[in-house]
Amino acid sequence: MGGGEGAWRAAQFSPKITKKPVEVIDDFKEICLGDWEGLTTREVNNRYPGCYEARGKNLDTYRPPGGESFIDLQQRVWPVFSDIAESGSRLAVIVAHAGVNRVILCRILGINVKKLFIVSQPYACVNIIDCNNGTYSLRATLVQPSDPFVKNM
Repeated sequence: MGGGEGAWRAAQFSPKITKKPVEVIDDFKEICLGDWEGLTTREVNNRYPGCYEARGKNLDTYRPPGGESFIDLQQRVWPVFSDIAESGSRLAVIVAHAGVNRVILCRILGINVKKLFIVSQPYACVNIIDCNNGTYSLRATLVQPSDPFVKNM
């Protein structure tokens, strides 16, 4: 599970599904925006003229001051995700923020991280990913937790 109070609350349903306790994994925390953390877009534009626009043009590689790029995020998240997915457990539940979900899904679907925002991730959606001998497939995405598909897992 990645950090954040909302993610922690959402993860509380996990033991009912996996029969395992919740484990906080720092590598699943949302992208670090460094000096931009907690600022509005307007504040970023005022304090760092031209930088927000530069990030939009180089979404995959741009690092805010003291922060990380989406490529950095994917490189942080993927090894931990793949270790869990390939561990042999029948089922694992990973509760994370949209950016983390998007970089995982980009990798699985072969989408360049530069285009990660084409991967929709509404609040509290569920993505079901299968792993078979290191081959990943997306069984379902954008499912809501209340969906019978999720409840019957």
